[in-house]
Amino acid sequence: LLGEREMRSLVLSLNHKFPEYRLEEGVLDVKLRYINPGESKGQPLHFDVEENLGRGLAIYLCLSKDWSAMYDGQLRVHPFPFKPKDVAPRYNRMVIFDPTFLMSRLMPSSSPKEGWWLCMWLKGGQFRPPQNIPLPAELKQSLRFLYDARKRVYIMRVILLSEKEESVRE
Repeated sequence: LLGEREMRSLVLSLNHKFPEYRLEEGVLDVKLRYINPGESKGQPLHFDVEENLGRGLAIYLCLSKDWSAMYDGQLRVHPFPFKPKDVAPRYNRMVIFDPTFLMSRLMPSSSPKEGWWLCMWLKGGQFRPPQNIPLPAELKQSLRFLYDARKRVYIMRVILLSEKEESVRE
């Protein structure tokens, strides 16, 4: 796993690449997501920032050795207003994203083995403006409200409500 030196190096690299996040050294929160052998229900669709508004970037690290794509159990991210993306669990794969601009979930799986995702949230600023949303030029003015992170959260909750409800039922 990441030691203190590696974590400091990661934060420095991320701050260099994405200075708007103003990440601080250290981890704000850590969770270990366990995937049961057999039929696993996954995790419901959620915003990571609902739990803690001080979270900076989210880091999901797959700790499942010998995991096969046929087991499913992907990390699904919803980079609103775009289509969801599935990230296959591969040992040592790290996924880094801004939890204020998308919802995520772990998909159900059917594995004969147990699986693990380590989830960490770096310390950082609160709701940041999404400078990098690649909106078509002709739509930028009419979709300016998407640059307000709080409005995006509410809009995503409404638009993705049926998928969230389905993920809870699973």
